[in-house]
Amino acid sequence: MNPLSFSRIEGQDRAILALVGASARKKLHHGLLFVGPDGVGKRQVARALAASTFCASPQPLRLDPTLHEACGICGPCRRMLAGTHPDFVEQSPDGRNYKIEQVRETISVTKYRPAEAGARFIVLDAVDLLRDEAANALLKTLEEPTGETHFILLTAQPHRLLSTIRSRCLRVAFAPLADALVARVLVAAGVEATAAAGAARLSGGSITRANAVRETSAYANRDEIARAITTLDEASMAELIALAEAWTKDKEAVRPMLDLVRALVRDAMVLRAGLPERRLHLDLAPLIDPWSAGRPLQAWLGVIDQIEQAERELLGNVNPRMVVENLMLALRRDSV
Repeated sequence: MNPLSFSRIEGQDRAILALVGASARKKLHHGLLFVGPDGVGKRQVARALAASTFCASPQPLRLDPTLHEACGICGPCRRMLAGTHPDFVEQSPDGRNYKIEQVRETISVTKYRPAEAGARFIVLDAVDLLRDEAANALLKTLEEPTGETHFILLTAQPHRLLSTIRSRCLRVAFAPLADALVARVLVAAGVEATAAAGAARLSGGSITRANAVRETSAYANRDEIARAITTLDEASMAELIALAEAWTKDKEAVRPMLDLVRALVRDAMVLRAGLPERRLHLDLAPLIDPWSAGRPLQAWLGVIDQIEQAERELLGNVNPRMVVENLMLALRRDSV
């Protein structure tokens, strides 16, 4: 299959149609903020969008034959595939954050007209890792668009961006992928079907996270974690602290563990809402069904807020054990 085709990207038809349609009308915004979980196709869509603009022999788009996508074989497409197209720039953070020098060098090309095409695309991955000085340098360029350059900013954490950058970009939402789709992709990559289904349930709709989950203790210990979470009311403080310590020894497993807790809470919520058929973990019903009955739906929504707060704290380098301890306290019914 053509590696620059939108047909390779599943689950993002709405975003693709909006972007290709805007490009066809010459109305593509100079600043695009692609927002969604990692591993759902944001980078692939950015590349395919640029290629469709550069392509010398565009082909009908499967989703809408009145629109077009890259052919994958012409000169501009071959340069895109080789990573040598002069009007396509793609950057990731240099280390843990973008450095000011990296951003300045990247945006310096906007002083010149596109070398080959009538447009230029600059794709910045993980833009939530822009330090303030680097973010302000980018902001200045976004405030003075040339009309020829399109910035595509990719992030799973838009709240960490400067509000002024967000306000100068058109937000394009990328949906989490359905569990069945994630599992199908994993199976196609050689993962056993049962293992793929389990990883998909903990993936949050992200193929990247599904692959990471399979390597963590949270995936291997799903049943044990579920049993502990659903019986926290019976645990002493000493037991709670010991659990938090055990679950945070593997720092890479903390985020997947939070994803598992979110999935368990979601199951509790759909049960309280009278939608048992929408549970993710049908095999854990003996644990989750009585656990769900312990709180009203509104209280479960509050627990989701606590999980999101825990994720923000982890991103802010708060001690993981403290984060998990606080979350487990919030999950006790006596905290309601």
